[in-house]
Amino acid sequence: MRSVLAVLPLALAASLADSWADAWPQWSPDGSQIVFASTRDGDWEIYTMGADGTNPQRLTHSPGRDAHPMFMPGGRRIVFQSPRGHAVADQVDLYLMDADGRHPRRIVAAPGFNGVPVPSPDGAWIAFQRSPRARAGAGYHWELFLVDSAGRRERQLTANAWSSQVPTWSPDGGRLAFHADPEGRNQLFVLEVTSGAVVPLAPSAGDDNAPAWSPDGRSLAFVSTRDGARDVYRVEVASGGVTRLTTGLDVWGQPSWSPDGTVILFSAKTAGLDQIYAIGAHGAGLRRLTGPPLEAEGVLADSLRRFAVEMVQRLRDRDVDGVIALYGDTLHFVHVDGGQVIPWSVLALSMRGYLSTATSNPLSLVGEPGVTIIDADNAVVYARHRFEGVPGHPPHEGVWSGVLHRFREGWRIVHSHSSDTEPDAPQL
Repeated sequence: MRSVLAVLPLALAASLADSWADAWPQWSPDGSQIVFASTRDGDWEIYTMGADGTNPQRLTHSPGRDAHPMFMPGGRRIVFQSPRGHAVADQVDLYLMDADGRHPRRIVAAPGFNGVPVPSPDGAWIAFQRSPRARAGAGYHWELFLVDSAGRRERQLTANAWSSQVPTWSPDGGRLAFHADPEGRNQLFVLEVTSGAVVPLAPSAGDDNAPAWSPDGRSLAFVSTRDGARDVYRVEVASGGVTRLTTGLDVWGQPSWSPDGTVILFSAKTAGLDQIYAIGAHGAGLRRLTGPPLEAEGVLADSLRRFAVEMVQRLRDRDVDGVIALYGDTLHFVHVDGGQVIPWSVLALSMRGYLSTATSNPLSLVGEPGVTIIDADNAVVYARHRFEGVPGHPPHEGVWSGVLHRFREGWRIVHSHSSDTEPDAPQL
């Protein structure tokens, strides 16, 4: 039969905006801002943005990988790591600067890689990790240290045969959680700052890393492969009970809790590049805050009109005469006839990624659709449909399938197919 559904590829998004990575998001103490690192201007620099991902402001302008920023208590200063001033990338120092990017001051300049700074709740100390410069074939060996916020005094916290990394303070300032690999894979541990005593937390057969303490001290968010993919989990410190918060993501870097403990930030890879996401503390309301934008919602923009016509012309040998596009929460079938684009509302899609049963001609659903969420940005949709018929296309029933991708402004169909038989799973 003739196909009336075609392809709206991910390449369209790339053509509308350059790709970049956004990583290591951390909340401001009042919850109004997020500080993060980004390559959006070509090099890793420190930025801030609003809590909703809007109004990004660049703070640093230095060659090299400025990374792992975090607000100091009070929100007037930011601590971060940077190799600025060094000829080698693995000589990295710690800096403090004003929250607007002014007056950067180096506070740790010891030989080696000094990174992942995390201020104590009272701002008196900064925990961080240090490794001697990497040696060929040996890599890094990390230990945890403290430095006072003036950069005058240091204290080493760990000294082991294995690496200890990514510290996070308990809200009372008495403990640090971190990950270490004594058995060849990362696991979570809690260290008493005064005594140095260390205990494991929620061990697993996976790789558990990058913990972040909740504001109430009861939980840690962390990243783990215990169920396969690198996802965000939550562990209750008292009981060791673990809850999975995301499914099928590729999460890297330390999460961050909002000051009220209701939202967790993290970065995950989308098309190979880190982007920043937010999710409720109990796993609801996943949304992406950063990433290259697609064009405005609501009306087919001129470039998409041109693209739809071009795609149909390119696929004439496959008997294709339309494309699918989603704007806001409405899915449109775009029929191209003689260069004319006519949007038809077909289905409704919630921002959670599930199709509703809203119907309208010429295509209507038969029963509930099936949705498989591959990760936070991709879903495969299957639905039995009844095609009511338009000139040149007789009525029939069949199976509609589609691959959906979440862009910054919402979900779009990036591949779809209609047939009289059960389809093979579309390939992303």
